[in-house]
Amino acid sequence: MAVNTRRDLKARCKPMRLIGCLLTIMFLVGCQSRVEQLVQDLSANEVATRRAAARTLDEPAEDLNARPAMKALIDAVSDTDDEVRRLAVFALGRLGKDAQPAVPVLVTALEDSDQRIRLATAHALVSIDPQNKACGPVLVDAVSKEDVRSMVALSALQVKIDRAVPALISALTEIPSFTRIMAAKTLGDLGPDAKDALPQLRRMLNDRDPDIRAAVEKAIQRIEG
Repeated sequence: MAVNTRRDLKARCKPMRLIGCLLTIMFLVGCQSRVEQLVQDLSANEVATRRAAARTLDEPAEDLNARPAMKALIDAVSDTDDEVRRLAVFALGRLGKDAQPAVPVLVTALEDSDQRIRLATAHALVSIDPQNKACGPVLVDAVSKEDVRSMVALSALQVKIDRAVPALISALTEIPSFTRIMAAKTLGDLGPDAKDALPQLRRMLNDRDPDIRAAVEKAIQRIEG
């Protein structure tokens, strides 16, 4: 009786496994066709269509792999519409190191006439190629305007950037506490290269804000090694 039951279960499981395989294949084919459609939409004449495609690839659903669209996204970095360019840059940045083929185009985009695109491009390059110094000047300029995300991006770079330390030292004197904390943290991340910041950091050891004092102490320790 037990043997027959096992045989019956096996017989029933086979079609279930087959159905599972078919559903998986249909799912993968569906995802592929969606990406192919988005690639086509990125070169559409209508700006709204190109924007929608770039936005979908910038914030893809879990079941959508944007990597097959990389070439189309690289082309979109040169789109005539600034929103399409910005979204394409974001999407490439999300691909991280897989988007290495996009680096030459992104380096060129650092000269874009739109300041938002220049900054988005710099952040994308940090994600894709953290040893690329080309994005440094754009990030430093943003830091001088108290852009905290650019401070984080600077600390992620694996190369020394000119003017980074002076810009961060200046940010240490800004009024928002969070800006000062992040500037101190970023200087600490830069290690001994940020030694010129030590005098200003030491003056901040008596700051009234305990979070600032803690960030400064840690930064000093990391810079002094």
